[in-house]
Amino acid sequence: MSINPVARAFSVSTTDRNLTAHAGAVLIRAAAHAVGLGSAITAHLRLKKRARGLTEAESILSMAEAVALGAWRAAAQASTP
Repeated sequence: MSINPVARAFSVSTTDRNLTAHAGAVLIRAAAHAVGLGSAITAHLRLKKRARGLTEAESILSMAEAVALGAWRAAAQASTP
């Protein structure tokens, strides 16, 4: 695995608010792109039977972003009576 020197630039900023709009999803996406994670998933993982919908890489990377944004926590709380 190699670092992609052409990764898009991004900026980090702080705020006094308790919540942020993206909770670090942009940083996760940039880090995954920089290390070539999507390409590695595409090269080594074959789960789909048909060529429709999201690719394995798109599915896994979007799930990782969703978890970073709190999806697992929200799903766990929703299933609690």
